[in-house]
Amino acid sequence: MVFFDQEGDSWILNDSLFIQRVQSLLDGRRTPMRWALRIRWAFSGSVVTLLDASGLASTVVLDFASLQCLPDFISFDLSTLFGFPKTAALVMRK
Repeated sequence: MVFFDQEGDSWILNDSLFIQRVQSLLDGRRTPMRWALRIRWAFSGSVVTLLDASGLASTVVLDFASLQCLPDFISFDLSTLFGFPKTAALVMRK
């Protein structure tokens, strides 16, 4: 769970980037996909969201049925899928 203190809140009020991992590579914990939508509503578009889907790209089909919940950017590490070193993809919503 992420907690924002005063310093974090003041940083987020500026044009900012929020990066969220779908699944932690350390402990396997998954974060809610709705965070991108909540941040977009809470900060009126001043925060750009990036979802790092590398942890799940090879094991789970990600469901992006609701376009409102999509982050602005989604990154994938394709080396876990194809075995090629240093292969990645960046998908943009805007």
